[in-house]
Amino acid sequence: MEPFTWKRFTHMIEAGGITMYPLGALSVGAIAYIVERLTRLRKGRLAPEGLSDQCRAFWNAGDFDGLLAKAKASKSAMGKAIQVLVTYRDRPMDSVVQSANDVAMAELLPHIRQCKPLIIIATTAPLLGAASGNRGNGVIQTP
Repeated sequence: MEPFTWKRFTHMIEAGGITMYPLGALSVGAIAYIVERLTRLRKGRLAPEGLSDQCRAFWNAGDFDGLLAKAKASKSAMGKAIQVLVTYRDRPMDSVVQSANDVAMAELLPHIRQCKPLIIIATTAPLLGAASGNRGNGVIQTP
């Protein structure tokens, strides 16, 4: 495999023809979207550092009021799940764990739904590449 050079890169762009412009735009859009998601979706919004250990200490000490206060103060998906576990701790554990899981998933769903632009880009870009290649414009030669 030959090393990367700008001359080879520009040749590939030229060989791709007009389809390379939307592919380039999709690539820039994907990178911008990924950067935006990485900056907005911080670990602290899902599971803050040390929350699990701190809540476990409250649980082991039997300080359920302190545990609820700590979980509420975190305003995170994990904190909301912990609130369910503490509030309904006297009920059957399997149903309580399922309820806590449901609460955590409800917190995560908006973030999962916001991945739609990336899914569209990831689906569209290969289709554009395949469409340009089938025309025999230099990227994929047709017989």
